[in-house]
Amino acid sequence: MKKFRFYTLLAFLLMAGGMTMQAQVRQERYDLLPNTYGIKTEDVNGDGYSDVVVSHGGNSIMSVFLNDGSGHLELSQTIEVESDKIGCFPLFFLLEDIDNNKLKDIVVYVGVSDGLDTCYLRTYYNNGNGHFDQYDEVCLSQPDVIWDNPYFLVMTSGHFNNDAYTDVIVSTNYLNNGMQSYGCLYNDGQGRLLAPEYAYGEAIGIAFTNDLNEDGYDDIWEGNQILYFSEEFPPRLEELYEMGNAWDGCVTSGESIIDIDGDGLLDLVESRTHTFDPYSQLRVYKNLGEEHFELMSSYDVYDIITPNTDIADNLKIMNYNGDDYPDFIVQIGVFEYFTGFTGYYLIVEGNGTFAPDSQILFNIKDEDEEMFRAFDVCDINSDGLDDLLVLRTYRNNESQLDIYLNDGNGFDAIEEVGINSNVTCSPNPANDYVYINGIELAEVQVYNTFGQLVKTVRNSNEVSLEGLPQGVYLLRITGMNGIVYTNKITVQ
Repeated sequence: MKKFRFYTLLAFLLMAGGMTMQAQVRQERYDLLPNTYGIKTEDVNGDGYSDVVVSHGGNSIMSVFLNDGSGHLELSQTIEVESDKIGCFPLFFLLEDIDNNKLKDIVVYVGVSDGLDTCYLRTYYNNGNGHFDQYDEVCLSQPDVIWDNPYFLVMTSGHFNNDAYTDVIVSTNYLNNGMQSYGCLYNDGQGRLLAPEYAYGEAIGIAFTNDLNEDGYDDIWEGNQILYFSEEFPPRLEELYEMGNAWDGCVTSGESIIDIDGDGLLDLVESRTHTFDPYSQLRVYKNLGEEHFELMSSYDVYDIITPNTDIADNLKIMNYNGDDYPDFIVQIGVFEYFTGFTGYYLIVEGNGTFAPDSQILFNIKDEDEEMFRAFDVCDINSDGLDDLLVLRTYRNNESQLDIYLNDGNGFDAIEEVGINSNVTCSPNPANDYVYINGIELAEVQVYNTFGQLVKTVRNSNEVSLEGLPQGVYLLRITGMNGIVYTNKITVQ
C-alpha cells in the first residue's frame, strides 16, 4: 500500500502535462533560538495538522511553530517569561488540555532567582488558534518539603484521581541532601493545577502513563517500577521484574506503552542502556493481565555502527511503514559521551508479534560541534506515515530543527525549488540519451507514467534511453552527497 501511494503520486505528476515539476528531495531545516533542548509535536490550533513546540534555556522559554498542512512550519509565537525568572528546565514540558476545552495547553517548569531557587509549574492556556496569551502558575516549593536547590527532573500527565480532568506529576531531586520525591498536582476541574501532594522515596525518571490494570486510574511506569494509582495516596509501588540484590548496571533510556499484539492489554516497550559499557537492549514486556508482565522479547543494540561504541538513547513508537502494527525508532549514540551522537537512527518494524520483523539503520548527516540531540516523530505532512524531526544544539549554543519526510520507502524531505535549479537534463525532449548536468551523480532512477521503475543507472551522468517508448518520464536523481532531485523529461 505504501508503494502504491508513492508511485501513484509520481504518475499523477508525470501525466500533468502543463505542470513544471522540479523538486529537490532533502532535509528541510529551521533555525531556532539558542539553547533549544526540548521538542513536542501536537495539533495546537485545531486544524488537524501536527504542529511543533520547542523549549529553550534562558528567558525565551518556548517557541510555537504552526503547520500549514504540507509539513511546512511557520513561527507563530515565542513565549517569554519575566526577567526575574530563570526559565524552564530545558528537557521537560507538557502539551495537555488542562482547562478541558479540547485544545492543547503548555505546562512548563520555571524558577525564580531569589536566592532560594523557588520553583513553579506554569500553565499557558491555548486561546483556540494556537496562540498562548494567558497563564496560571502554582508554587512547587513548600517550606516543609523543599529545602534548597530543588531540581524537577521530569513531568508526566494523566488521570490520577479518576475524574475527567488532566493531572500532572513532577519528580524532584534535592541536590544537597539527596532527597527524592514526587508530587501530584490535581486538576480542580476549572483549568487550574492545585498545589502538589508529595510522597517521598521513589523519584520518577523517564515516565510513561496509562491505565495498566484497567481500574480507571492512570498508572506510571518507569524502569523497574510501576506506581499503581487508586483512591488512596500515595500510590502502590510494584516491581516489574526481579532485580536481585545487585544492580545490573543498566538504566532506562526510553519507554513506550502500547498494545502491540492487539489483545486489548497495554504492553511495555523499553530501551535499556548500560551505564559504563556500550551495551543496549530493546525489551518488550507482555501484559498478561492482573498486574502481571512477562518479558517476551529482547533485541540487542550494539556493534550496529562500529564495534563496542553503540548505545540506545530514547525510544519512540511510530507508524513507519503504513501497516497496522506499531514500529519503534531508537536514536543511536556512541559510548564516548562527550563526542556527541553519530547521526544514526534504528527503525525496528513491528509485525504484531514480539519479534521484530526487520531492522533499518537510517543515517543522517553528522554535524561538527554538535552537543545535544533530541527527536520526535509525527505525520508532519498528513500522508499517513510518521516523519522524523531532529533537534540539534551545538557547542556555540546555536540550534536547528531538521525535518525528514517519510515517503514510504524511508526518510527524505521534499522541498520545491525554482526552475533555475543547477540540476538539469539535456537534451529535453530527448531521443537516444539524456545527460544530467550540475551534480556529481550516484544514481538515476527512471519512472514511467504508471509509476513503474523502468531503468536504473549508477555512477554515470549519461542515461541511455534505449528501449523506452515515447512519452513522459520522471527521473529521480541521487547525488554523491545523498541529496535527491527529481526532473521530468520527454522521450521522442
